Amino acid sequence: MATMRDDNYNRFNELNWRRRLNPAERAELQAFLAAHPEAAGQWRADEALSRALEQLPQAPVSSNFTSRVLAAAQRAPTPARNRTFGAPWFLRGWAPRLAAGLAMVGVGFFSFHAYDHVQRERAGRQLATASRLASLPPIEWLNDFDTIQRLDRVKVADDDLLSALE
Repeated sequence: MATMRDDNYNRFNELNWRRRLNPAERAELQAFLAAHPEAAGQWRADEALSRALEQLPQAPVSSNFTSRVLAAAQRAPTPARNRTFGAPWFLRGWAPRLAAGLAMVGVGFFSFHAYDHVQRERAGRQLATASRLASLPPIEWLNDFDTIQRLDRVKVADDDLLSALE
């Protein structure tokens, strides 16, 4: 179905509003309507409306129409600004500005205080972890770790030698 979103239909409609379609455009329109027969009724109504509007007499426009429109636009009062955008209380007077500034400084101070508190707690946990590492034996004994580990696998007494000595 040809809808308002169909680019070809809209193009033909706009051309029809401005002027009559030439033979090439008319042939292209007929091909389009053959492919979309549901748009034919709407097209006939739009074309009839365009032809009826052509029959109306042209509205007389004075020679100074543009200058009169511009003069009327300059005389018209400018629309008031929309003061609901943003925070209108912030724009009026020094007291709200001072209050907002003090609030920002207070929030900044308390944020820094909370950050400092978290950092001190983290430093305390790291110090506690490091102090537990200090209670471990010195690192030098790890040089002989393999030898120490093999000590439990060595037989203390040689059974064959003991039986030969007996």
